[in-house]
Amino acid sequence: MTFHYSLRTFRSSLAFLIIHSQFLNISALTTYTGQTMESDMKKRVLFVCRHNSARSQMAEAFLNQLDGDRFKAESAGLNPKTILPAAATVMREIGLDISDQPTRSVNDLYFEGEVYDYVITVCDDDSAKECPEFDYPCRHLRWSFDEPSQFEGSPEEILEQTRQVRDQIRLRIFQWRDSS
Repeated sequence: MTFHYSLRTFRSSLAFLIIHSQFLNISALTTYTGQTMESDMKKRVLFVCRHNSARSQMAEAFLNQLDGDRFKAESAGLNPKTILPAAATVMREIGLDISDQPTRSVNDLYFEGEVYDYVITVCDDDSAKECPEFDYPCRHLRWSFDEPSQFEGSPEEILEQTRQVRDQIRLRIFQWRDSS
């Protein structure tokens, strides 16, 4: 009888062992993943939005800045585009530079077998339904925020609307991290 395991299944099982088996020799397990014990102890969070150009990038930056010792945040999109200039501007206003952050595809991460503790969609509910379902031990959360690429008006009006989304995301990160 032959068993076939995908890389994703293997990494999910390995993550389960690392999370739930404190008595195991963790240093031996980390040899297989190429990750350090310190990074394995941080909860991995993936923020997903439609383009990975504003909302998910903001959420990633906030969580890494506010609680980088407990979480390792990443971001991705369903259809990645470049970072929105308005998003980069409003984040720079508060001392966070996302302008050079790469944009990534959530499907690429899924098919590469990445394992997360949380996948948090920050797009509308219809778009969130298009996200792949990551395996256990992942928890899926949905936080809906307006899409900055759809904002209309003068450049200053677009910046103001983008600031509002930025501030909503920051508040939601504060609330969530205190309960996690």
